[in-house]
Amino acid sequence: MPSPSEVTGPDSFFWVYAPVFKRNGRFSEQKCPSIGDMDTPLREVEAFYEWWFYQFKSWRDFASLHEFDPEEAESRDEKRWMERENRLKTKSAKKEEASRVRKFVQDAEKLDPRLRKERERVAEQARLKKEARAKLQRDKAEEKARLLEEEKANAEQARLQALADKEIAKQQKQIMKKARSSLRKAHVKELLLEPVGRSDVDAELFDIFLLSCDFKLITELSEALAESKPSLGELILAAYSAHEEKQEEKKRVAIEKQAQMKMERKQQEEIRLKSKEWTIDEESMLAKGIQKYPGGHGNRWELILQMINTVGDRTIKEIHVKVYPNNPNNPISMSFYLLLSHDRVEMLVTNQIYFVCML
Repeated sequence: MPSPSEVTGPDSFFWVYAPVFKRNGRFSEQKCPSIGDMDTPLREVEAFYEWWFYQFKSWRDFASLHEFDPEEAESRDEKRWMERENRLKTKSAKKEEASRVRKFVQDAEKLDPRLRKERERVAEQARLKKEARAKLQRDKAEEKARLLEEEKANAEQARLQALADKEIAKQQKQIMKKARSSLRKAHVKELLLEPVGRSDVDAELFDIFLLSCDFKLITELSEALAESKPSLGELILAAYSAHEEKQEEKKRVAIEKQAQMKMERKQQEEIRLKSKEWTIDEESMLAKGIQKYPGGHGNRWELILQMINTVGDRTIKEIHVKVYPNNPNNPISMSFYLLLSHDRVEMLVTNQIYFVCML
């Protein structure tokens, strides 16, 4: 058997191991495949070693290693003993032979430059994948840390902005408070409204007006008051009129919006009720329920609804629309009639109690 130290390069591997495979191949029961060269496809190389590991079978019986000749036995028992000893010797020799072949095939597989190249390629690919996974994990960790830092920075910025806004609002509140006080005093003394002939805005309405003014308008009025502009009264009257018009516009828009929403809900309800056609079973169960529970019966419509829902899925509102299409919201004050498209119906009126009889 060759020594692994004899292989010093790719070419030396074939010089060392090719003759060994050829010599051991002589003992194979089947034809031994060729070891090939550096240009042999990898699939054939793998098939070559797979054949030597799993398909190689030696025809050697190692009869020369037998210690006893059964023909020389003096008895049957001695002959059996000799044969058993020879079999044990043969079995041990075949085991050693198989171990020897497997050992040198394993050494050859480890030293084969073609397989070593493939193993290096696989190892390099695994290393690259491992590095890519590690890089991805690092990137995720860095991105997570960056987002966390950004979140902290944004939170801190929002906190500082909130403090600044709070301080600004506080300052504006103080300024507006002083300005309102000055404007109230001026209004009480009628120093501002009289020049334009208006003194009918009482103090209470003027105070409400001042409370509704924003910082910009209060500032303009305060500056006009400080500069003693002759147009200050006109400015206040214009602002007050604009305020009243704005309030009226808000009320009008709110009323229109509420009316529109109410109409949309009503239309949706009507569409929903009309879009759900009554089935024959539901109409039949409705007629039976009205006959079974006449007017004046306690929980009449609830009981009829229970009967109808055994074959369908309806509500009391839908029953009222079906029975009283002219006014489903007030069934007591309307005359009663029921339309059935599949049966003949006879309307019987007796003491203001209505029955529907199926014929």
